[in-house]
Amino acid sequence: MSLPKDSKASTAVMREMREFHTGATRDADDDRPDYEGCLSPLVLERFGEYMVKHRKQADGKLRDSDNWQKGIPRSAYLQGLLRHVMHLWQRHRGWPVRDPLAGADLEEDICAALFNLQGYLHEYLKAKNPKVAEPEKRPPDYSVGSIVRQHPKVAGIIKEMRSYGGTTSE
Repeated sequence: MSLPKDSKASTAVMREMREFHTGATRDADDDRPDYEGCLSPLVLERFGEYMVKHRKQADGKLRDSDNWQKGIPRSAYLQGLLRHVMHLWQRHRGWPVRDPLAGADLEEDICAALFNLQGYLHEYLKAKNPKVAEPEKRPPDYSVGSIVRQHPKVAGIIKEMRSYGGTTSE
């Protein structure tokens, strides 16, 4: 039995399925997050740059990019968030930021606030759902950059290889 195209039953079916000009069909995605629409690639790229910049620790060593996911108390995230929001607010109002440890500019303030918001939410969600608290173990990182960080003498060998025309990919 077929229904007229303008009937309510037909419309309901159209909401449940998508048909593309090629004839391919997929389930409707109205109730799924639209990450492409909800996130800004400009913001994510700038935030990634901020995170790379801040991987260097006070002792000069590089921390893993996901080091923060090992667990930082929510109270520490909240303290950092409020500090960075104060810097952002002061710059927004055109006032000088007197904190000598403040980020260099408005973008740094926003990225720092975003980091603390994300970290706080991460810890909150872990506590709310203990099943997500322990991520799967990642396979070892065998990239050249990772090996050099773990074994500094390798950097000299790679530099020597490059001087002889050898190549390595990072």
